[in-house]
Amino acid sequence: MATLAAFVATVVGGVFAVALLQRFAARGRTPASLWWGLSLAQFAVASAALLAGQLLGWGGAVFRVFYLFGAVTNVLWLALGTIAINARRRGVTLTLGVVLLITAGLCAWGAVAGEQQLWLPSVVLSLALAACCLLPSAALTARTAAVVVVAFTALAAVRVLGAEMVTAIPATGLPEGRELFGLQVRGLAVAGNAVGSVVVILGALASSAHVVWKRPDREADVLLTGVNVSDRSWFAATAEWLFAGRRNAPKAGNVVRGNLLIALGVLLAAGSALFAYVSEVLGAIIGVTLADAETTGHAIGLAIGVVVMYAGFRRTLAPVETPLRATGPPTPVDAT
Repeated sequence: MATLAAFVATVVGGVFAVALLQRFAARGRTPASLWWGLSLAQFAVASAALLAGQLLGWGGAVFRVFYLFGAVTNVLWLALGTIAINARRRGVTLTLGVVLLITAGLCAWGAVAGEQQLWLPSVVLSLALAACCLLPSAALTARTAAVVVVAFTALAAVRVLGAEMVTAIPATGLPEGRELFGLQVRGLAVAGNAVGSVVVILGALASSAHVVWKRPDREADVLLTGVNVSDRSWFAATAEWLFAGRRNAPKAGNVVRGNLLIALGVLLAAGSALFAYVSEVLGAIIGVTLADAETTGHAIGLAIGVVVMYAGFRRTLAPVETPLRATGPPTPVDAT
C-alpha cells in the first residue's frame, strides 16, 4: 500500500509540475506558475525518494533527498507562488505581512522558552518574508520574496546534504528526521513547513475573500479576475460564489473553491504524520507491523495532499464559460 501511494504521489506531482511549468512557458506574465511548478516538482522528487526507499531500502543519500524536498523546501515554494500571485492585491499582501510578524513573535517566544536552534530559523524566515510583504511596491515584494526563498533553499540544501546523522538509519520502516538530524537541520524543516503553510493557507483564504467581497475599481481588475461584482452583502456574496457562483462571473466561484482545495491539500500533505498515526492504530488492529503502518500513512498523506492540491489548481484555472457582462439594473419584463 505504501509503495502504491508513493507511486501515485510521484506521478501526480510530476504531471502537475509539468502542467504548471508549461503554463508559465506559454504565458510568462506572472512567476506564480513557475514557483508552483517547481514546488510540485519537489513534491514529486520527495515522493520518488520515498518510493525508492520502499523498493530499494533507505540509504543516506535517498533519505537526505526525501527530507530536503519533502520536509524542508516544497511548501515554502508554494508560499512563494502565493505571494507572487497576490503581490498586486495590497490588502492580501499586507495581511500576510502582519500575520508573518505575529508568527515571528510566536516562534521567538518558543526560542526563548525552549530550544533556540529549533525555532530561530522560523523567526528569521518569518521576519524576512514579512518585510517583503510590507514593501510598498508589488514588483519589489515578488522579487525580494523570491530572493529570500532561493537563499533559504540553498542554505537548506547545504545543511541537509552535508549534515552528519546522529544515529544509523533504521533497517525497516520510515526514517524520522528528528531521530537522525540535529536541531539546526530540524529547525530548517520547522521553518519551511510552518512558515510556508501559514502563507499558503492564509493566502488562499485571503485571496478568496478578495475575489468574493472586493468590488473591482478598474476595468483591468475585471479582466484579470473575471469578476463583475454588484453591491451585495458579504453573506450573499459568499453564498453565491461558494455554492452557486454568478452567472455573469463563473470564474469567481472556481477561484474560491480552488483556493480552498489548495489550502486543504497543503494541510493534508503537511499533516501526513496524522495519517501515519491513524495507520498505526489500524495496523495494530488488523495485525500489520508498526513500521509498515507508519510508512503507509505517510505515503497516503502525501498522495492525497498532492491530488487535492492538483484538483484545486485545476479548479482555479477552469475556463469561464459565460462571457462577462456589465452589471446594471435588471431589464423590465413586458407583462404583455
